[in-house]
Amino acid sequence: MLDSQGCVWYNILNFTTADYSGRMEIIMKKKQPVSAVSLAIALLLTACSADGNNTPTQTSSEQTTSEVVVTTSYLDTLVTQSYEGMKFTMLGPFHSARQTFAEDTENGEPVNDALYRRDREIEELFGIEIITILSQDPTADASKAAMASDDEYQVVIGAMAGTQKSLALKQLSSNLFDFPRLDLYKPWWCEQAVENLTYDGKVFFTTGPITPQFYFGAQVMAYNTRLADNYKLEDIRTYALDGNWTLDKLEKILKDKGNDLDGDGNMTGDDSYGMVFESSVGANAFYVGADQKYCRNDGNNLTVELASDKSISLIERLSAMLTDTVNVYDTYTAPEDINHFVTMFTEGRALFATSSMSHVIVSFREMDDDYVLIPLPKLDENQTEYHTYSNPWCLGGVSVPITVKDKEAVGTILETMAYLSWKYVRPAQYDLTLKGKVAREPDEIQAKLLDIIFDCSYYDLNGIFNFGKSVDLVQKAIVGQSTGFVSGFESIKNNVQNDIDTFKKAVE
Repeated sequence: MLDSQGCVWYNILNFTTADYSGRMEIIMKKKQPVSAVSLAIALLLTACSADGNNTPTQTSSEQTTSEVVVTTSYLDTLVTQSYEGMKFTMLGPFHSARQTFAEDTENGEPVNDALYRRDREIEELFGIEIITILSQDPTADASKAAMASDDEYQVVIGAMAGTQKSLALKQLSSNLFDFPRLDLYKPWWCEQAVENLTYDGKVFFTTGPITPQFYFGAQVMAYNTRLADNYKLEDIRTYALDGNWTLDKLEKILKDKGNDLDGDGNMTGDDSYGMVFESSVGANAFYVGADQKYCRNDGNNLTVELASDKSISLIERLSAMLTDTVNVYDTYTAPEDINHFVTMFTEGRALFATSSMSHVIVSFREMDDDYVLIPLPKLDENQTEYHTYSNPWCLGGVSVPITVKDKEAVGTILETMAYLSWKYVRPAQYDLTLKGKVAREPDEIQAKLLDIIFDCSYYDLNGIFNFGKSVDLVQKAIVGQSTGFVSGFESIKNNVQNDIDTFKKAVE
């Protein structure tokens, strides 16, 4: 199976930590026959190089009689000294349904056990103690410690649009580029997040497999395969896989899909729909998915211009589709609980659902009907790639407080943690849990579609900082909560620029 870097992934969860830590050397002496097991282990360790490159290893019959040595792993380049006695403390958010840190012991749950093994290995490698603290308010706790110049926490995990935004604007987060051992462009970090969130040569938070929360924020579409068969639809998976899943196709499918189940003449949360969606985040997902950005950031210039002809045309088009209350149910206009759309989809009363992966992971897997996960549609077939809006209110942002004193040690440990998370946590959360359990049809096509979804994860600064509440304005226009978008945007332009200036001042 290929991962997003084009590397071959084996079922490494059947091996022990030592087997795939990247520190084992395989040596086959001359004229010693090679068993099938030895060859399999050698392939496992060399299929994907430790630095994310997939340079093919030469194979020939000579390898059965010649010495083969696995080169030094990336881990060996990081573990060059001990930090004996250091306490490495991570602060993160408590959430009853989403795990941030490992429990005190292994418990048989793949993600928990991967986190636990990762932490214990790092403790042994560096002679340190890892302390994890779950907080009901990590923003307040991290702010209090940093403002008191207290080097209490070395890492803070929390929502980008909440905790990380607040710490950055208060100038309480470190520039991650100041940590010499961090390489934020490696595959164990989210490269697109770094590219879009860097300004003036600085980035104050990022994300990646270092926290399982990374996998909860992606916005996806799910469709009910039983209903798709009943409607005699063409294979939507093929559309998505071939890059031809567009707004035009979705609009045509949604027509005449509403069904007044109780016959009372009113479409409510008790009826059946073509699509149900998570309104505020869903509006963002459709807007970004159709090739629009909430800001333009080239690293030196940051602008918010949402009233272009292309943007206005898209907002009007999305509004027409999403405010069709006969065929589409949304959580802004509906009187039921904000998460009622999840119940409607899991009960088989919607062909499509647009949602964060958080709902898919927690709720969809229990439904009786089968479903397929696909990316949000493109604007049209001229759009070169899909864009997956990642909800910045999910809890996966990672930062380092400004009070950290030993940047070399903290950077080294954090990079090692990210690397081992890519090795251990990613397979447990992504390959085993998402592809193997959450995906109702865990076949090769669904696996490829999940790769497309996560390879195109999108973040931008305005999506997180909401300059002048401009993102809110777009959301409300799309779901029909406001009218006169152009005049509305004109009225907040000064607020937008003031917020951008505040952000720039905090960065500088």
